[in-house]
Amino acid sequence: MDERYATFDKIVCEDLIPFIDAKFRTIPDRDHRALAGLSMGGAQALRIGLHHLDKFGFLGGFSPAIAITDTARDYDGALADPTNINRQLHLLWIGIGSEDFLHAPVQESHELLKKAGINHVWIESSGSHVWTVWRKYLADFAPRLFQ
Repeated sequence: MDERYATFDKIVCEDLIPFIDAKFRTIPDRDHRALAGLSMGGAQALRIGLHHLDKFGFLGGFSPAIAITDTARDYDGALADPTNINRQLHLLWIGIGSEDFLHAPVQESHELLKKAGINHVWIESSGSHVWTVWRKYLADFAPRLFQ
């Protein structure tokens, strides 16, 4: 894993999660924890979540900077076993605007996930890489959590 991703991964999993669980009334388990982000944050949310399925049961990428090309290798093989991913993740949510500069690789990633049999919600909307699109994605994503 790239050093930049590894550092942020460590901060989220070793510092942020324990801090949140200590300071707020949470149910501190994967079935009650979600991770989502937009753009590069969406890429990081998926990377961290797929590497820590013991900590996250819900993942969301809003216009994520991803380009999944091989489910057996990408994310260190976390997507290699669709049955396992489908069993562990309550929700894998990916959305992209049709005018977004990241549209092509994200749509290709969706097609590969679909072909591999990995359950996920796919939202393709109008719009580009902007807050007005991401607000709509949050409105779709949030009610799907913790059902």
